[in-house]
Amino acid sequence: MEKPVEASDENPLIEDRISQLHHDILVRIISFLTLKEAARTSVLSKSWTDIWKSIHRLHFDIPEVCINSGTFYRPDERASLLESQGYKHAEWINKALQSHKAFTLEEFKMCIRLGRSMQEEIDKWLCYAFAKKVQRLELETLSSIREPYVFPEGLLDLSNETTLDKSFSIYCGNYTPIDILGGFKSIRSLRLSCVSVTGDVFKMFLREFQFLEHLAIHGSHDLTSVEVCGSSIALQRLELCLCTKLQSVIVSDINLVSLKVSGCCELILKNVPKLRDLCILERFFEQTFSLLSGCLENLEILTLDVWDYPKTEHWIHKVPQPNRLKQLNFSAPPLQNEGGLIVFAYLVGLFPNLEKFVLKVCSLKISTFSLLSCRRL
Repeated sequence: MEKPVEASDENPLIEDRISQLHHDILVRIISFLTLKEAARTSVLSKSWTDIWKSIHRLHFDIPEVCINSGTFYRPDERASLLESQGYKHAEWINKALQSHKAFTLEEFKMCIRLGRSMQEEIDKWLCYAFAKKVQRLELETLSSIREPYVFPEGLLDLSNETTLDKSFSIYCGNYTPIDILGGFKSIRSLRLSCVSVTGDVFKMFLREFQFLEHLAIHGSHDLTSVEVCGSSIALQRLELCLCTKLQSVIVSDINLVSLKVSGCCELILKNVPKLRDLCILERFFEQTFSLLSGCLENLEILTLDVWDYPKTEHWIHKVPQPNRLKQLNFSAPPLQNEGGLIVFAYLVGLFPNLEKFVLKVCSLKISTFSLLSCRRL
């Protein structure tokens, strides 16, 4: 067995070729690491000391605060401990942002267990991301329903001269309003989880983020109504999930390609000719098909999660013909009788171009059928 070749002055066959790469290439490589992993590369050599400071993707994934399960804490003691841990995490994030030197950001992702108690800190971090002209922004606070982080309406209102002075002192910090407003034009994707978003803030998203293509809001308990109308809106993908107080969603005259909505809110779809992927969760069967008549003609992927099976066959007439549906993902409660199987047979027969049918019952995937097996059903 041959011994591994060792590097030496006499044997230059082994060398550090990675460090010889261009600085921009090295930055691109370590951008795929987590922030902590990227920062650890600074100990490799002097030439690597500052490379992590130029990465264009910042991912802050703060784990849940661990509290000794064997120790009894009064509610006030537990809250105090969580708050102190939160301040430590915030201090670490602030130091990392102060060291960061990149002029722009491709992605700013933050998953933290910080809520309303850290409102001002999170506001400043958002300002930082916008000032760096972030393209993809994702914020998940993992906070409680009672004390969620509230997306700051004042931050989105910097273009309003009547509120500019107040907003400047609160939100801008070391950045000018022009810096932050410029970032509004750069953002393409915004994803918010467990963040309080009101209807007014939602409207401001569409108004201020003129080139926003993907908007996802999950777990906002203050969002009651949503209206997305107008062909001038650049939005292509919209997700509204686990928003418990959402009562109505109106989407019309827009070039939306993908839509995902959960809950029993009123859903109105009008003139959405480019809609190809529709996901509707947590609804009654016939109620779901009653709203599909205006948008099913051009759909290619349809995902449905229903609570019951239809008692009549009237829903069949609400499915337009012809249609282009190629994939149907269907989730339903347990089968009580053969009526459920008849529904599945009708579903397959109504979509002549169907290539894939995924059926889930009781949250268990039963099977994935090909087009041939669907027709045999």
